[in-house]
Amino acid sequence: MAWANGLRRIAMEEDPAPRPVAVGAPLAGWVTSLSDLPDPVYSRRMLGDGLVIDPFENVLRAPVDGIVLQAPPDGYAVVLRLANGAQLLMHVGLETHKLAGEGFRLHVARGQSVAAGERLISFDMDLVARRARTVQIPVVVLGQCHRLLSVIADREVTRGDVLFSIAE
Repeated sequence: MAWANGLRRIAMEEDPAPRPVAVGAPLAGWVTSLSDLPDPVYSRRMLGDGLVIDPFENVLRAPVDGIVLQAPPDGYAVVLRLANGAQLLMHVGLETHKLAGEGFRLHVARGQSVAAGERLISFDMDLVARRARTVQIPVVVLGQCHRLLSVIADREVTRGDVLFSIAE
C-alpha cells in the first residue's frame, strides 16, 4: 500500500496542474474592452475573448514566448501558439488586409519560435489610421477552450505590462 501511495505522489509531482500563462502588452497603448471594437466578430467575441490596444508605438512584439502559427505575407496579423496550447491572435487594425501589405513589415515566419519582446510586425501607424477602419489592435485568445484571468481594460500600458493570464 505504501508503494502505491508513493507512485501516486510521484505521478502528481511529474504532472502538475498547468499554470496560467501571463500575456504581456505587445506594445504601449491604451487598453479597452473587446466590446468597444467597431466590429461584431470581435466585439461579440465570436473568435474568442481578449482586449483591444489603441497603440502608442508602431512595433508589435511577442507578448509571450510562442510559435508562429499564422502570419499572412501582407503583415497585418499574427497568431502564436503558447506553451499551454492557447492560440493568440494579434491583428493590427481592422480591414487592414485591404492595404495589401502597404505600411506593414512582417519580421517572422510561420513555424518560427519567438521569445517575449521579439519583433513580430512593424507598421506605419499614420497610414493605417488614415486608410483602415481603425488602427486599434485586438489581442484575442482564439476559441473557447481557455479562460482569461485578471482582464482589466480602460488603462494605459507599456510594452510588457501583463494584460491577462490564460488558464486551461
